[in-house]
Amino acid sequence: MSKIIIVVNPDENILIMIRTILEKENYDVITAKDNNECIEKCNTIRPDLIFLPIISKGPLPKEIAQRLNDVKIIYLTKVKLTKKEKLELIEEKGNPVDIINYPLNPSRLLFYVNKYVN
Repeated sequence: MSKIIIVVNPDENILIMIRTILEKENYDVITAKDNNECIEKCNTIRPDLIFLPIISKGPLPKEIAQRLNDVKIIYLTKVKLTKKEKLELIEEKGNPVDIINYPLNPSRLLFYVNKYVN
């Protein structure tokens, strides 16, 4: 059974890029344009991992983390963060397992997926 990953992002190009990378590695990828759509999809499926932008429309990331407290969440951000800032954000935002900065490259993306899903 392949692992299910939800990717949330308002940018269609980012959704396509991440989906393509992950599907080549045989992950089932579901995309959502915002946090509301993510929650809606999580009502019918239980993902193994969610990629969620720190800033997006809909419920706050912390609310999603609380609703899906057993699902691993990796936040995506364009802002460069120090280790201290990352730790503070993780504490503030709920249960993310990590924070990844853009730009994404395939090997780094797969490193994080393998680290938390397999």
